[in-house]
Amino acid sequence: IASAEASARRADKMQILARTDVVTGLTNRAGLNHVMVESMVDLNGGQQMALIWIDLDRFKEVNDLLGHPIGDKVLAEVANRLREVAPEGATVARFGGDEFVLYGPVEDRREAERLASEIHIEVMRPLRVDGRSLDVRVSLGVALMPDDAKDIDTLMQRSDLALYHAKVAGRSQTSFFNPNMTRDLVRRREIEDELRSAIMRDELSIYFQPIIDLETGKIHTFEALVRWQHPSQGLLYPDAFIDIVEKLFQLLEERSVNIPQSRR
Repeated sequence: IASAEASARRADKMQILARTDVVTGLTNRAGLNHVMVESMVDLNGGQQMALIWIDLDRFKEVNDLLGHPIGDKVLAEVANRLREVAPEGATVARFGGDEFVLYGPVEDRREAERLASEIHIEVMRPLRVDGRSLDVRVSLGVALMPDDAKDIDTLMQRSDLALYHAKVAGRSQTSFFNPNMTRDLVRRREIEDELRSAIMRDELSIYFQPIIDLETGKIHTFEALVRWQHPSQGLLYPDAFIDIVEKLFQLLEERSVNIPQSRR
């Protein structure tokens, strides 16, 4: 009996370790998935669940400039602050990298908005690590169940989509999911796909517009302007696609994707 009880304790300990993030001590991705599945079993008809996806803005710069040990300490401190602001019954998890998730019950959308505001305030408090003062900002994407999704997978997808919109809109803000985001994302992805084909078909052209020095009347420099001869929409000006390209590069750089200089 004693041996069986010891084995059971070791198994429980191993299970806890398997569901815990080493750096922050928070629930990890596997643990979060377990919590979410368990919560669905006990979810009553009128209960609202909020999933707040939290992404540290420009965290890659911390790792690149100060090193990963400092980065880990920042992650651990952010984790502590999220624990402090998390309401009773909520789970805070490190989803991976510089992304966190807060999942738990809320009364309504207004309470979710209040919680998101508290997260911003708490994380933005002065933070010192090894004598360095660091400015930490976060972008948040929020989705509610059952208002925005009927199952866990859809809830996570829509919270992630809301986070994407928060980041492309300028970072350091909260974005709640709405159905228009899906249509906007579809259009953005269409443009991204079409741009790849446009490069292969040589549909992009560069025009040089002279800039005149008004005092001398001479050409001072040139402004390079790109035009896209779209096969079905005709000539497209930069305002139709440049912002999508810029945001795409920003997101790729933040996620440490190597972009060759020649492709810029």
